[in-house]
Amino acid sequence: MSRLHDHLTLANKNHHAIVCLLDSGRSAEALVIRHPEWIATIAFYKAIHIVEAIFISRGIVSSTDHNNREEKLKTRLKDQALFRDYKALDSASRVARYLSDGSKSSGKPTTTYRTFDDYIKPDDVVPLLLKDRLSAIEKSAQQHLPQADFDTLSKIEPAISA
Repeated sequence: MSRLHDHLTLANKNHHAIVCLLDSGRSAEALVIRHPEWIATIAFYKAIHIVEAIFISRGIVSSTDHNNREEKLKTRLKDQALFRDYKALDSASRVARYLSDGSKSSGKPTTTYRTFDDYIKPDDVVPLLLKDRLSAIEKSAQQHLPQADFDTLSKIEPAISA
C-alpha cells in the first residue's frame, strides 16, 4: 500500500468519525451539533491527511510537523485557496483543543476564548467548517491528486446534505 493511499485511508477514517458525530446529533427536524469541538478537530485532521496525500502525489516530501506542513503549503504547493481553507480549520481546531487560536506563530497576538462557542456557534460548524472549508479542501484535492486516488476519498458534502 502506498503512503498516498495510507493518508487517504486515514482521511476517510476521520470523515467517518465526523459522520458518526453528526448522525448522533440528528433530530427529526434538523442536525443538532452536540460536539462542535470534536467535529472541528476531526475535520482539521482529515484536512492534514488530504494535504499529505497531495504532497506525495506532487513529489513533495511528507511534513515533519504542523509548521513544516504550512511552509510546504505556502512555498512548494503554492495553492493559496487550499492554504486559506487549511488555516481556517487549523485555527478552529486549536481553539477547540486549547481555547486559543495559536495566531502568535503567524505574527499576530494569540486570541484566547472562554469556550469554543465564543469562537464559533455550534450551528455554524457545519456550514462554515464542513461545507465551506473542508469541502473546498476536498475539491482542491481533485486538482492535485490522480483521479483514481481522488475517487477513493470520502466527500463531506453528501454526508452533511443527507
